[in-house]
Amino acid sequence: MRNFVKCYAGRRIALEIKEALKKRRIHNVVT
Repeated sequence: MRNFVKCYAGRRIALEIKEALKKRRIHNVVT
């Protein structure tokens, strides 16, 4: 169970980083 939670947390962090990079990229394109 703990391993599953760790994997889920890692995936969540990776998704948040991906979204942040996408927003930053869009921001760079706009400016």
